[in-house]
Amino acid sequence: MTFSSGVQCNTMITFVTLECFLLLKNYDFECLFWRNKGKETRMDKENWYVLRTYKDQEYEAASLVDTAVSKFLYSLCRVPKKLKVFRNRGEFRLVEEIMFPGYLFIKTKCPKELCEELKKSRELPRFLPFGRDDKGEEVLIPVSSVDLDFLQNVCGEGLQLPMGITEIFLGENRKVLKARGALERYVDRIVRLNLHKRFAVAEIPLFQRSQTVLFGICLEQDLMICKEG
Repeated sequence: MTFSSGVQCNTMITFVTLECFLLLKNYDFECLFWRNKGKETRMDKENWYVLRTYKDQEYEAASLVDTAVSKFLYSLCRVPKKLKVFRNRGEFRLVEEIMFPGYLFIKTKCPKELCEELKKSRELPRFLPFGRDDKGEEVLIPVSSVDLDFLQNVCGEGLQLPMGITEIFLGENRKVLKARGALERYVDRIVRLNLHKRFAVAEIPLFQRSQTVLFGICLEQDLMICKEG
């Protein structure tokens, strides 16, 4: 079988083999899993990487990845979200917001190839400059194990869930004694508590610096909020 690019693939089956397809697409074989003469070759381990974009363009950037980048180069692209309690005329409602404005996270085994593919896109200005390695070449920035532990703790293993509302239990002087939910592991890091608006702010080491993260909270009497969140 001969393709217009000049690549010849000799096959006895009716579909084009993945190896031939990759030759045509000029992808690095190290980044994919395929069978070659009965021998299995495995990809490197998948990892999460950070993509930075402009605030309020996170979903557009994620859509760009979905439409412009081959699915062979990544498995997941997420914009982490959180639930927040909104108070209006004495009534509480839950609203969903982006957790880290300007950030999205992508899971790939092929960071080098993915970075090159993103740089080829005409819509690249939606992304801020990538990181650079020791040679000065642009690279994707990996998510550290500490950062990933936090993200997966509050948003699920695939970062697919919005960070939920935390039920808190107060002691004397309105001090948080314990919490049930996303804030549970970070009670000792709370720097601000607003019971009227139902949120707590905790300082958490993320992305190589101390980040203030806002957690939606509910009290024991807020049965509907706690149940929904």
